[in-house]
Amino acid sequence: MHAITLLERQHESLSELLHEFRNSMPGEERASTFKKLQRALLVHMLLEEEIFYPTVVNNTPDGTPFTEGYEEHAATRVAMSRCAGVMNEEELFQLRVSVLENLLSRHIAGERRSMFFAACEIFDSTELEVIGQTMQSLIERVIYASMANAELDISSTAKALRARHS
Repeated sequence: MHAITLLERQHESLSELLHEFRNSMPGEERASTFKKLQRALLVHMLLEEEIFYPTVVNNTPDGTPFTEGYEEHAATRVAMSRCAGVMNEEELFQLRVSVLENLLSRHIAGERRSMFFAACEIFDSTELEVIGQTMQSLIERVIYASMANAELDISSTAKALRARHS
């Protein structure tokens, strides 16, 4: 699958899960939806940070890292954690989910403007298919290995720190 198509499908899925999370009932339903959303977000961030961002950055003429994406991922993890802390306090929960939605919306728009545009300028369709296959392979390894969310978060944070110090 084409790398950008894969990421866009994930963006759509994340938006749907976030909508489901916002509209979930406090208690078991919300906790279950939170786990699905958290896992999907962390897998998505891992794909971008481990494969897509470095591949694009390493092939740009100036090699400039797209550190904003890493920082937005870190902010998203914090926002998710803050939502988790108030899942039974409806008013505050809705406020925090709204912040999370704004973060994701801004992040997705920024990727479309910069990263996806840069990728399409650098790589042809066949190359983006190969990148997408590599990303799909990582998804399968993560899912089948049942990698814990904490491990994904640690890996993602480590990538963000390395990007800032590059």
